[in-house]
Amino acid sequence: MQTFFDETLDISIQTNMSYDAKLYEYNFKAALAKIQQIESGAIANATAVPSESENRPVDHYNLRMKEEKVAGKSLAKTVEQWQLVKKFAEANMHKFKHVVFNGIGGSYLGPYMLIQAINGDEFNSVQQKENRPSLHFVANTDSDSFTQLFTQIDINETLMVVISKSGSTAETATNTQIFSELLKDKAPQHMAAITIPGSNLHKKAANWLATFEMNESTGGRTSIGSAVAMVPCAFANIDFEQFANGMCQMDEATRRPNNNPAFFISALIDQFLQKSAGPRNMIILGYADSLKHYYHYCQQLYMESLGKQYTHDGRFSPRGLTVYGGIGTAEQHAFMQQIQKGVQDSFVKFIQFNKRRFQDYKDEKAGTMGRQLLAFLKGTEAALDQNGRQFMTVSAKECSPFCIGQLIALEERIVTVLAAFWDLNAYDQPGVQDGKLAAGKVNKTSIQLDKLLVPVENLNAEQIMKKLDMNDNAQLITDLLNDMVFNPASYTNGLKGERKFVDGQFVFTFRK
Repeated sequence: MQTFFDETLDISIQTNMSYDAKLYEYNFKAALAKIQQIESGAIANATAVPSESENRPVDHYNLRMKEEKVAGKSLAKTVEQWQLVKKFAEANMHKFKHVVFNGIGGSYLGPYMLIQAINGDEFNSVQQKENRPSLHFVANTDSDSFTQLFTQIDINETLMVVISKSGSTAETATNTQIFSELLKDKAPQHMAAITIPGSNLHKKAANWLATFEMNESTGGRTSIGSAVAMVPCAFANIDFEQFANGMCQMDEATRRPNNNPAFFISALIDQFLQKSAGPRNMIILGYADSLKHYYHYCQQLYMESLGKQYTHDGRFSPRGLTVYGGIGTAEQHAFMQQIQKGVQDSFVKFIQFNKRRFQDYKDEKAGTMGRQLLAFLKGTEAALDQNGRQFMTVSAKECSPFCIGQLIALEERIVTVLAAFWDLNAYDQPGVQDGKLAAGKVNKTSIQLDKLLVPVENLNAEQIMKKLDMNDNAQLITDLLNDMVFNPASYTNGLKGERKFVDGQFVFTFRK
């Protein structure tokens, strides 16, 4: 067992994992060079394969850097914007009973994680008690959840904050469109935007209540240090400036060539992955309910950043790190059995806070409730070690905006360091784009099928395609026809359908 401790950060890392420091001397030099390149404002989001590159800088570190290395980007500039955001929130705090944040990916995961961490699962009870509007998040294009939300809250007393760099993200754009249509002419006075200058959303929001700008070089999964989290924090009464200061302090520590916590953890992870050719996973367990959504945030951060198939110079070399997680001790009654006794394909990263925030309660067996949670953590560590499983435990001082900022900045830097080790571009997401493009094609097919479909009797997808003179994937057509059967009101053809399963396939009947 070994321990890393940084007195300035007041963060420790205990682990039964190890790495050979001599083997990583060049890796650490490469990582430092990558950090310097990124923070200088150079083109860092680039790969020799054109489809895998966005060819632009990466600026999330600059947003909380004391030195203004890149014009207009620094901790001071971020705090200036935070002051403007707070004024907007204060001016509108009592004009609306509800605020809906409309964004997906990092535009949703970061702010939601932060609000739940600081104000708990029942954060809207806190909002109500302190006479602030209730806070809600919409990310998916799920008509059921959208209907449920606006059945429970009055849309006429709601502010929607649209979070999208371009405004063209399908899920966010759909939710924006529907909200606007429901409010009609009143919509502009119920909307605000967070977007990049000159985007379609920026233009659309010209007559909205406010627009807060973010940078094109700020990736969605690393946007928590921008206006993306500022606006939710302002309405939740969370001190974003302290959060940014925590990130700044950790960034300074992870620029060091020595005693660098990001280097330490990255080398442990890389050495673990090197020991076997098989798939390997990182299980993140937060030993506090305030960390319930921490792993979900990290899941996107790691997997979208490191799940790549090409190196910077275009060599085919698929890499990645699968992330699962949850909170202790709940997951000890879920997947810990497999980790302890099943297939050996994972290491565990525990996150905990040393200082409890509120009152502790007596417990006969452990002394107090908090000590019982600590016993579960330390007992699980001991069991993992006994069973030959690997783990690390990251301990921060307390659950506060500052310490959450430290932890998130540490995770971001680990991603940068691992990407440098593996020579990857951590800041593009071509796989996500592939899914968006494919969804667009499905939409075109769905619109065409809706327009062309006529009454039919007991025909399968291929027979219906032939009748309609369509040339498409039979399974896709089957799935679309199935959706028409169950959700006729979502289509315009006015047909009512039914299906049967005959000889291993569905056959459909549609009538007027």
